[in-house]
Amino acid sequence: MHFPIACWALGTVIDLIVWTGTTRGLPGIESAALSHLLIWGGIVFAVPAVVAGLVDYLALPRIVQEGAAINRHMIWMGSAWGLFLVAGVARVQAGPFDATATWWVVLIELAGFACLILGGRAAATVVFDQMMGSRDG
Repeated sequence: MHFPIACWALGTVIDLIVWTGTTRGLPGIESAALSHLLIWGGIVFAVPAVVAGLVDYLALPRIVQEGAAINRHMIWMGSAWGLFLVAGVARVQAGPFDATATWWVVLIELAGFACLILGGRAAATVVFDQMMGSRDG
């Protein structure tokens, strides 16, 4: 379930490094192509993560299912997926696979990354506050 997050985070960091010109590159690896692959890898692997998340959601106590934190988590993570999908499609339409992401695509990726952080925070609220509280009561 964490694989899409890792792919998106690494892809965004690589794009930031490439875009700012602070990279020297890895021998034999094209940074722009690697970030492109990571962004799309995250998009694809998010689908089974969502399915697993829905299965977990259905097993939660009703009070947690109806809580605001779980809804925020789903909204933020869905927004992240949507933003990275837009970034991925924009990259495909912009040119070859190894083309450096444009500044506005990197901004979309950063917005997606921010959604990941907010979605993770909401998930932590569910796990540590609501779930622990529902087990105590």
